[in-house]
Amino acid sequence: MKAHRVTFLSNMLIGHDPIGTFAGNCEKTLPDWTTLLRIARVADAAVRSKPIP
Repeated sequence: MKAHRVTFLSNMLIGHDPIGTFAGNCEKTLPDWTTLLRIARVADAAVRSKPIP
């Protein structure tokens, strides 16, 4: 029963073709991921630039 539920939910979320779903969405989400990485790196660099007491 649990395996059936997992299969059902995964098919609802990513469809029956996960590789095709990834390929279809990759280009659309890449700019957002790049922005998030840039923000995370800036925040990380700001934290590291503070002197340790």
